[in-house]
Amino acid sequence: VVTFNGMRWLDRCLGCVRASDAPADVFVFDNASSDGTPAYIREHFPEAILVENDSNLGFAGGNNAGFRYAIEHSYDFVYLLNQDAWFFPETLGQLQQISIRHPEFGILSPCQMQADGESYNPVFSRDVLSRVRSADPEMHLGEVPFMMAAHWFMTADCLRRVGLFADIFPIYGNDDNYCHRVLHHGLKIGLVDSMKVIHDKQYSPQSLDYRMYRNFYMSALVKLCDVRVPLALCIPEVVLLGLVKLVKYRSSKVLKYLKAALGKDMPEVRRIRRETR
Repeated sequence: VVTFNGMRWLDRCLGCVRASDAPADVFVFDNASSDGTPAYIREHFPEAILVENDSNLGFAGGNNAGFRYAIEHSYDFVYLLNQDAWFFPETLGQLQQISIRHPEFGILSPCQMQADGESYNPVFSRDVLSRVRSADPEMHLGEVPFMMAAHWFMTADCLRRVGLFADIFPIYGNDDNYCHRVLHHGLKIGLVDSMKVIHDKQYSPQSLDYRMYRNFYMSALVKLCDVRVPLALCIPEVVLLGLVKLVKYRSSKVLKYLKAALGKDMPEVRRIRRETR
């Protein structure tokens, strides 16, 4: 669990691990919270392995610390859990059984719901549910090309083969890029549609700068880093995307992001593609 000023979710997030039918250790990486999160964890969840960072290393940096810990300590499975998310007592045990039966799936996730437990998370509904292919009807397991990284049940084999999150995506784009790499390495991503978990994602109006950064700049880097597609084919696609976003947003900042993606970021893009192979 990576935390950053996540006090309002701590009892449900860390409490769900404590209440799990299948025992699990919890590793928390705090990104310099200012709301008392570390102190609260030390007092109320002393069993947690807590790492307090002096600065915000983002989603990638925090989770990579947890991934390294899991690999170094020979864990068989890892559950990547957002601070604003929680699961139910039976979740880990059931996912473990499915994973053992289907080791070809590097990542599994139940249906990700809003806090009410009844409505689907909008991104999950749009990007996951519409793309499910049946894999094992008996176990309610379907195959998907993408899964949001709020609830990832991962095998240690997946971590060893695919590696860590790419630092070029400090916050957004991590899950897209990692899913691309999972598929490239011949592993699968699964949805267990008979199970539900909660992702209390807070949605608010997005500024223009935010939309340009996330929906163009990070999307462009995701496309450029997709090792499944030759870079020579990715570049024209990114340029075309930039022109579309330029018309949509009517801001020269799109060109700034395009220049960065095809300029200063290219050495890192090439490194990620090279290391993925």
